[in-house]
Amino acid sequence: MPVGGGQETVAESVLGICFDPAPDGLYYVGACGTDGLCPIYFYSIATSRCTCCTKLAASSLSGDNGLAVSPDGRTLLRGQVTELGADIMVLYGLG
Repeated sequence: MPVGGGQETVAESVLGICFDPAPDGLYYVGACGTDGLCPIYFYSIATSRCTCCTKLAASSLSGDNGLAVSPDGRTLLRGQVTELGADIMVLYGLG
């Protein structure tokens, strides 16, 4: 909801805690499709629109490991659990 009031905006679906606020919007992982891919969206505050940045395999995502995007919006960092007690950080290029 805008600070000054008005209509609130709700993201259609966010996978677990996989989101990262940015100064100009919000990056988040959307619901995974039947193709086994999960879209990474950017919601722009200025335009009130979502844009798909890339898609990642659902098997490589976990709702408990979060998401971080670089300040320039070109690199995504997320955690990947390969086995109990072994976490891996993975970088992806966006756009």
